[in-house]
Amino acid sequence: MSAQMRTLDSGQWNAARNFLLNQARPLEAARFRFHFERGTAEDVLAALTGFQNSEGGFGHALEPDLRTLASSALATSVALQILTEVHAPAAHPLVQGAIAYLLASYDAMTQRWRIIPPEAESAPRAFWWAVEGLEERFNHFWLNPRAELVGALWRFADPVRVPWLEAVTADVIDKFETSNAPLGDNELLCLLRLAEAPPPKSLRARLNARLYSAVMETVCTAPERWHEYVLQPLSVAPSPDSPYAALLVDSIQANLDFLLDTQGDDGAWAPTWSWAALDEAAWGKAEQEWKGVLTLEALRNLGEWGRLTE
Repeated sequence: MSAQMRTLDSGQWNAARNFLLNQARPLEAARFRFHFERGTAEDVLAALTGFQNSEGGFGHALEPDLRTLASSALATSVALQILTEVHAPAAHPLVQGAIAYLLASYDAMTQRWRIIPPEAESAPRAFWWAVEGLEERFNHFWLNPRAELVGALWRFADPVRVPWLEAVTADVIDKFETSNAPLGDNELLCLLRLAEAPPPKSLRARLNARLYSAVMETVCTAPERWHEYVLQPLSVAPSPDSPYAALLVDSIQANLDFLLDTQGDDGAWAPTWSWAALDEAAWGKAEQEWKGVLTLEALRNLGEWGRLTE
């Protein structure tokens, strides 16, 4: 580490730790302990259990901007990210339930998953989850959440049980290769998670060949815009081991400095978006939950890139 490289000092660390252990959800507290205090995967999985419904899907505001209790492809994708994070085995009941839900909710006619269920309309939610215009806003779900969910099936499901998986993955990549429209930020993240899964070698090679340019086209490298809802460099290169880290070297270091500068007085990092105008009380709960998610993410990024004071 160079002498000029700034780090999170012990006071900032203690403030973030205090927030996560005392003000965040038990799920983020357990994840924090898993990553930094030798906590167990079992504790994380126990905290995640409360978000799962009887049919195996996840809801219950696991994704804080969507407050419905009902299962959704969106919340189930978040659960699968956490299950991957703690190296949950494919045989674990939480994983098996999530995969069963994905297989049951897949629309074979359209070869897609609807990102959220109709029940979401009657529960508190962000503006962008309104049912009117949903398909158009999310590009008819061709990439988000489809790319990420087929990746989860490659990671956790028996391909023999999913005979359509390779063909649908190829269709995802076909659409990615042939589209001239700019990628949405979350569409890129879904494709990156598919690449990490990974699909078969031939499909992965096609995907990776296009991803490098997509990263450069989509990631925002302008620090003055990082207070907005944009895809920041650390979102695609959270550690030096990322395949895309070498593409964004200077931007990543600037992004780490940005994290050091934007920790709140309560020790947390706050979301750059809000839907308080739609439902102030519900947003208050969501914002607090997001702070836990984002604070854990910030500490993990700073740790991976050597920006935590020893």
